[in-house]
Amino acid sequence: MKRTNPFRYLFLGGLFLIVCLVFAGRLARYQLSGTDRYDYALVGTTTRRETVTAQRGEILDRSGVPLVTNAYSYNVLLDYGRMPDDAEGFNRVILSVVRAAERCGETDKLTETNWPLTEKNGTLAFREEFLPEGKYRARLVKLLCDLGYEKKQKKSDPDRSAEDVTPRELTDYLLVRYKLVDEDGKALYTEEEQKILLARRFDLGFLGFSPAASYLFAERAGLSFMTMLTEGGERGVVLQKKSERVYRYPGYASHILGRMGSITEETADYYKEKGYAMDEQVGVSGAEKVFEDELRGKDGVRVIREDSYGNIVEQYMEKEPEPGKDVRLTIDIELQITAEDSLAERIAAIAADALAKPGVLDGEDADAGACVLLSPKTGEVLAIASYPTYDLSTFVEDLPSLLENERSPLVNRALNGLYPPGSTFKPATAAASLAEGIITPYTIINDTGIYTYYPDYQPRCWSYWMYGYAHGQQTVVDAIHNSCNYFFFECGRRLTIERLNAYCRGFGLGEPTGVEFPEATGILAGPEYVETSGLGTWSPGDTLQAAIGQSYNTFTPIQIATYLSTLLNSGTRYRSHLLYGTYRYGTGEELSRTEPEVVSRLDLSQEVVDVVKEAMKNTEKNGSTAAIFRDYPITMGGKTGTAQITTTSSDNGVFVAFAPVEEPELVMAAVVERAGSGTPIGAVAKALFDQYFHLNGGEE
Repeated sequence: MKRTNPFRYLFLGGLFLIVCLVFAGRLARYQLSGTDRYDYALVGTTTRRETVTAQRGEILDRSGVPLVTNAYSYNVLLDYGRMPDDAEGFNRVILSVVRAAERCGETDKLTETNWPLTEKNGTLAFREEFLPEGKYRARLVKLLCDLGYEKKQKKSDPDRSAEDVTPRELTDYLLVRYKLVDEDGKALYTEEEQKILLARRFDLGFLGFSPAASYLFAERAGLSFMTMLTEGGERGVVLQKKSERVYRYPGYASHILGRMGSITEETADYYKEKGYAMDEQVGVSGAEKVFEDELRGKDGVRVIREDSYGNIVEQYMEKEPEPGKDVRLTIDIELQITAEDSLAERIAAIAADALAKPGVLDGEDADAGACVLLSPKTGEVLAIASYPTYDLSTFVEDLPSLLENERSPLVNRALNGLYPPGSTFKPATAAASLAEGIITPYTIINDTGIYTYYPDYQPRCWSYWMYGYAHGQQTVVDAIHNSCNYFFFECGRRLTIERLNAYCRGFGLGEPTGVEFPEATGILAGPEYVETSGLGTWSPGDTLQAAIGQSYNTFTPIQIATYLSTLLNSGTRYRSHLLYGTYRYGTGEELSRTEPEVVSRLDLSQEVVDVVKEAMKNTEKNGSTAAIFRDYPITMGGKTGTAQITTTSSDNGVFVAFAPVEEPELVMAAVVERAGSGTPIGAVAKALFDQYFHLNGGEE
């Protein structure tokens, strides 16, 4: 019988015990030290953080109808930190993107390069922008210096510099620099590939490709293009989800909605302080700019770990992105469409009608205007139109023609156009005169045609000047109805410019309306304006003209609408505003609401307001716009105005209106440049009232 060696068992037992102790020790280390159990698997990995762009809030009308929404696409980027270090690998990545685009039929999605050379008469030549006087020449020279071309030239010829480079020399130098040829000058790529690589490699340097600046290679990549890039697995190729603004009502509300754009050199410091990346898109006009802080969300951060082959082994969200807020504007999109359409149609009709009639300077040159619809009890802007306008969805393509257009379609005339109010100013003079006791509702002033109070200045009433007759005896109601200049000359003289302007400021004329958007403040004519502007000395005749809305008086359409709203509110002026409220993105949960804000108060009795209302109501029945509003089912009031601008163009037309007379819900002010008179503009007010009150086909 064979004997077993006891030392053998002792040896095996000891070995087993040692192995167990090693495993137990490692297990205890993992459990007690808190070391990540994947650490050993991640030896040789690299960690990077990438920004996860937050959703931008959307813009809606007061009822929540979407006006500007988000659409998503993918851009193809080259990421500096992940690109291969060797030239062969770098070039391979570039070619892989181009070939993928070719196979998918999406070469149109590839971005254009700044390659400086072109074929001219069969030879290489610099593009115009890269010639000595071209705008890109300095950047070309700087790039060549950065690449070492300057140093190379100084060694071979001390008198030469990068500025002296020729097209052929540039090509030969870059072929070597980017290792597209071997040491003997033999091509390593086909001629087509060389062209691709030269253009892209040069562009990368020209645009400052670096850890802080990725390279945009393709925009709005299709699914097959993205799939091919993903399956190719090339390092350095990144797909970036991109949000784009979609305008749901192209061509409407463009001046108010505004657009997105790049951070400019002038605004770089401002946005840098607010934590923006310099390649971010920001609001550059309209609501996009005004409500940037509300619309912009807070970006998140994703942590990505990759192995040495570029494979992602772990990723997680270090900071979740927070979407921006949805912004609701006070405008009603149906009223907005009506305002813009009716304004454009009315301007075209005024010009066409004038051309069809004999005579000149009676509206045939009408070609621009603006309109504002307010809620007088809240200051909310329900519609705001400026003509001519533009389409935000085609803005980039249209920009050259927009800039060349003499009618300045980019200007928001409703907020920044300054116009004499003409006779629409007379209700302000009437209200001030009644409130100050200068006149009563029963005071009669006899219009003799020529105002003769001052021996050296004797202006005429418009009826006497145009037709040779005077209005005769006028009460304030008659005077507003007939737009009698003589009556308001006398009111202005008795009132004085100081007292008149105290009321006008209270009405908001010559004062900011408070709207969130950039606006002109207008000019309230008076001694102060004349003296500060170096226009001489204010005279009694200036007061007479100011009292009928002439002299230096110029206001924006929104100021004119605000003034009438304040008068109808018995002197309570509300801040005009376009922000209805903010809402949680995608849910509609209300976060804030803009409450009506009283800016100022005038002591205006209800009796004064009723007298002015009655006078303006007569316009509906017997005035120049009677044909437009005859038998209208809603009581309304209005006043036309005409203002001469030059002797070589038709007069501007102005029209203000409100409805219903008993408890006004709407106030409208519209101006048409060179309309000849304010009468035909009444059709714009009627279209808006029809839409609001659901009349004559207005939508429920």
